[in-house]
Amino acid sequence: MKKVIFTLALALVMLPLRAATDFENAVAALNEKSLPLVNLTLDVSQMTKANYIAGHIDVADPLKRTTGEVMASFNCLLRWRGESSLYYNKKSLAVKIVDDAGEEMNVNMLGIREKENWILDAMACDRLRMRNRVLFDLWNEASRTPWETDYDRRNGTIGYFVEVYFNGAYQGLYCMTDKIDRKLLGLKKAKVNSETGDVTVRGVLYKCEKHTAASYMTGWTDDDNANTTVYNGFELKLPEDYPSKETWQPLQDAVTTSANLDASELKDVYQDYFYRDNLIDYMILVMAFRISDNSLKNTYIGGVDMTKDKRMIITPWDLDASLGNRYDGYWLNKLTEWRFLSAVSLYNKLYFNDEDFKQAFRDRWVELRGDVFSHANLKAKMTAYAQQITESGAWARERAKWNNNPVSLQANLYDEVDIISEWYTRELEEMNTLFETPWKVSTVVEQVNSAGDNATPLYYDLSGRPVGTSLESLAPGIYITSTGRKVLKSTH
Repeated sequence: MKKVIFTLALALVMLPLRAATDFENAVAALNEKSLPLVNLTLDVSQMTKANYIAGHIDVADPLKRTTGEVMASFNCLLRWRGESSLYYNKKSLAVKIVDDAGEEMNVNMLGIREKENWILDAMACDRLRMRNRVLFDLWNEASRTPWETDYDRRNGTIGYFVEVYFNGAYQGLYCMTDKIDRKLLGLKKAKVNSETGDVTVRGVLYKCEKHTAASYMTGWTDDDNANTTVYNGFELKLPEDYPSKETWQPLQDAVTTSANLDASELKDVYQDYFYRDNLIDYMILVMAFRISDNSLKNTYIGGVDMTKDKRMIITPWDLDASLGNRYDGYWLNKLTEWRFLSAVSLYNKLYFNDEDFKQAFRDRWVELRGDVFSHANLKAKMTAYAQQITESGAWARERAKWNNNPVSLQANLYDEVDIISEWYTRELEEMNTLFETPWKVSTVVEQVNSAGDNATPLYYDLSGRPVGTSLESLAPGIYITSTGRKVLKSTH
């Protein structure tokens, strides 16, 4: 590693008659605390969302995860990505790796998985710069696909924070992630009869792009325009080459069933179209972290093989409007609301009319709040990322470049983490109130941690601050354990 960096630094020193770029200086200073560095060679003036332009990508990774070397370089195609975020100066990008002939080429970028398409998420409206990443990490721990896949049944993205440069000039902190696609979810390709050209739809994948009757599962517009990749507010992702009435039928059947049946009928048939555990996990995710633009918009709905099983799962997407934030970065500081659940006909009918579904929902919330969705787990993930971003120097550079454009950035990233930590303490209480699942309170003094005072604190106050490893040493009051259980220290 040191030899490679020395060689790169020596090459920079020997460059004739030219000052080193920001990227070259950063590569020369690369160390074990550095985030991966990504330099894009591109003509920014030609960039659009609609069309790719030719470019080049260089990735300098201290951990050598892409090719086994510190530096990895590829030809690529580039375009902007996003909707409202395109109005910001700091824009997200779609990156497609290609070979010398311009053909798509799979690369195991940062060791995530073999893939040709990658996302550089600008996170421009996120004051924390990690909402999307943290919530995907939690989702990946909480919920998997009901079927086996080549990627350990993963039902969400993986990503790493990187620092991006345009033509050598510093552009800011980004998150490089993979995408939700057929290969990740293990969906079957369509079968095409070589003689007749007839297509048999097997795996399906739809992305909900807009708020429509179909997105709320209250209705479906059935007309003669089904031979399109955009229909009823959804975009067809698989099989994208064969848009047709047949291709859209699985989604239409699920939506119209949810819309047209009353609650007493729906509870007996909804599992013909969806997996109950996945439905519950997804809505708990939305409610627990107040993801305000994701009732079904900004989700994927997909199934493995419609010729064998009509059931589909929900996969989340674009989780920035969360943890007290609005989609544009405005700090709402509001807690979760029933409307996130009741807006979608399927959830509304099941939760308020199917006692088995409601009880399963509550039981799962109690399980998640004490484990994956616990205050301690959320705080730990945010703190770990804040440490990476701060110690690498990336936060200081990001703030110097993008503070107040479009949102203000704290001088100390840990202060933003503390704001979310305090908010989530209140959010947990709101979730417990809505779903009538109070904390289990105990007056039993628990055994002192044998590891002593130097161990990771096991008890937190209601703001999420670690206060000790022994309940005996604490003043009377209410504390939260590292598993999310609320404990009462009585005066007796």
